[in-house]
Amino acid sequence: MSPRFIKMSMGGSIILLAGLLLTGCGYRFSGSGTIPGGARTLAVEVPLNSTAETGLENLVTQALVDEFTRRKHRLVPVGQADAVLSGKIDNLWLETVTHRGGSVSQERRVKVALSLELRSAAGDELWSSGTLTADWTFDVVNGDKAATEENRHKALEEVVRKLAESAYLRMTDQF
Repeated sequence: MSPRFIKMSMGGSIILLAGLLLTGCGYRFSGSGTIPGGARTLAVEVPLNSTAETGLENLVTQALVDEFTRRKHRLVPVGQADAVLSGKIDNLWLETVTHRGGSVSQERRVKVALSLELRSAAGDELWSSGTLTADWTFDVVNGDKAATEENRHKALEEVVRKLAESAYLRMTDQF
């Protein structure tokens, strides 16, 4: 046997052994489990919006729908679902991160707090998120309010995408 063949065989054996050890101990990637309660179908309700940000509830709903759809879960209307995901947008903060000169903002941060719960069709609580938060920083364009507003909106879209991903991973994490 050539030294190269022995080296390749040892490398393959090590990879195989590592794979067996990881599966043998029950290791799974985060978020690779199932929806609590064994739900096969899911409905996503529009969350209550406790902020002054008009339309934020629609952004959150769309982000949740996108996340569950992307991960191949079957979404159906509320009356047809095994489980219903609902929640409340608790808060939205805007804060200055850096300044340009004395009191002119250069960067701002948008932060959102969201609480979710999953209930069975019978109304039993299957899962609760507690308060989830996410934030994103955006540039303030000096003298261009429309550009700054567009940057803020893009940041808000990133925040709700991060919240939806976090909610999914927590909900399906079965450790």
